[in-house]
Amino acid sequence: MMQITDVHFEGGNQHQNITELKWLNTDTGVTGTSPIEEMIAYVRQYPGSVFVEGPMRSWLGVVTAQPEYLQTYTDGAWTNDLLTLPQY
Repeated sequence: MMQITDVHFEGGNQHQNITELKWLNTDTGVTGTSPIEEMIAYVRQYPGSVFVEGPMRSWLGVVTAQPEYLQTYTDGAWTNDLLTLPQY
């Protein structure tokens, strides 16, 4: 499982402005950063494996838009948990 810990924005502070994410592999303890395009591909390949920890755990999903972007969801409803993470 992969936990998103921090976000990097460019040109604004909405989901569409996220350009990179910091993550922690909760199985191995390895940390890293990934550009948004790589993370979108990862979430598509491994749905239900990337999350944001908060009061409730929320999962990353791909929003089909132009361009595509990531957003969290909990119990089938889109949430803004990515926007509340620390920025770098």
